[in-house]
Amino acid sequence: METPSMTPDPMSTQAEPKKSNTGLIIAVVVVLLLCCCCIFGIGGWYLWANGDQLMNKGTSLLLNLL
Repeated sequence: METPSMTPDPMSTQAEPKKSNTGLIIAVVVVLLLCCCCIFGIGGWYLWANGDQLMNKGTSLLLNLL
């Protein structure tokens, strides 16, 4: 009859290496920045094309309130 060994199995004590999420985080940040740039770009283009009409409507509304 053999006596059980008191030393732990070396394979069971090693922790799993932690998976890095750096690439995923960078990808999400880049996509968010691109979406913000598109939103601001489209908004700027809209204001450039329609800014005079919007200002005329706004000032006429203000003058009517007075």
